[in-house]
Amino acid sequence: MQNTNYLNILENEDHTPSEYSLLPAYPNPFNGLVNIPFAVPYQTNSKIIIFNVIGQKVNEISIEHFGTGKHTINWNGENELGHDVGSGIYFAQLDIEGARDFQKLVYLK
Repeated sequence: MQNTNYLNILENEDHTPSEYSLLPAYPNPFNGLVNIPFAVPYQTNSKIIIFNVIGQKVNEISIEHFGTGKHTINWNGENELGHDVGSGIYFAQLDIEGARDFQKLVYLK
């Protein structure tokens, strides 16, 4: 079951990136909400997966139908069941068509 109450598109800049990438998350460290910017060179369906420090999947954010450019989603520090996760180090993984990019996130309560 996928919890999508935390998904929010904050921006869509009108230029064409040359590759898929995660951009620096902010604020990082975060308390309650982190913005995760990413860039896509063309429209595609993908996901950002949040893992804890031991590699367990905490949450999955679907990023379907995003057009070319830079976009930002945010994560509210909840797992897939909607429960708040503990303070610690997490990793955001952008997974698009076999290409992967990672971003370290630090959650402080």
